[in-house]
Amino acid sequence: MIKVVPKIMTLLELFASGEEINFSEITRRSGLSRSNVSHLLTSLCANGVLSRPGYGVYRRGERLIRLCAGDNLWHDLTIMAERCADNIVARLNELAVVGLRFQGRRLTLVKRKPVKSLQVEPENERHRQADWYGTANGRVLLAFAPETIVSEVVRHYGLPSRKVWSAALTFPKLAAELKRIREQRFVVMNVDDEIKAIGVPAADASGDTAFSIATAFPVFSRRKTDLEVTELLSYEAITFEKEMAIRGLRVADLNLCLAHASANTGK
Repeated sequence: MIKVVPKIMTLLELFASGEEINFSEITRRSGLSRSNVSHLLTSLCANGVLSRPGYGVYRRGERLIRLCAGDNLWHDLTIMAERCADNIVARLNELAVVGLRFQGRRLTLVKRKPVKSLQVEPENERHRQADWYGTANGRVLLAFAPETIVSEVVRHYGLPSRKVWSAALTFPKLAAELKRIREQRFVVMNVDDEIKAIGVPAADASGDTAFSIATAFPVFSRRKTDLEVTELLSYEAITFEKEMAIRGLRVADLNLCLAHASANTGK
């Protein structure tokens, strides 16, 4: 048994980043024989330490996620989001919002406001459409969402009104607008006559683009061009992505932690 432990540790270290690795790559990087790798992977998967999301592909399992992150995964994500938002506020002195698409919903992880007399609040809670259509964060998250979620949003909230998003009044037009956002990887929009919002996407450690980073500001007081603001947000998005990659943080892991927490609550 003692001789097996170093081999197990060698395999587990490969999954520290949270990436998915195929069998051949595991064998090559571990230096172990194919029979050893096959036997250990089967045992680790059977015990929930690793999982096999596809044929010949392996990643961290729920048990290893809990051991590595415990119940602090959401906390760690919030800290990273706060750091990102604080950097944007410090550089722009404007509102900064980090959003997440999670289980088909649009969540605001962090919202930071600068300390100044004129505050910008781009989200009007009285209008449910603003959750997805009326903010830069919402449009970015919807643009990179699976088609099933887009369809569900339209079914539940309807199409955007002319006042909220005049270029997306029909489903084909909405689809075209979302495709344009995906291709250019940013949103620049007028919330109203006085407020402009800009947002960019960010991906988790698996490459799933489930995050958005945005700012909103009075048009008459801005000191930077749209391009300069977009580049700044993109830089912060890249930094945010690198932090998640180092941490190995995936939205799928958040689902596992939530399910684990719910199970423990029900005991």
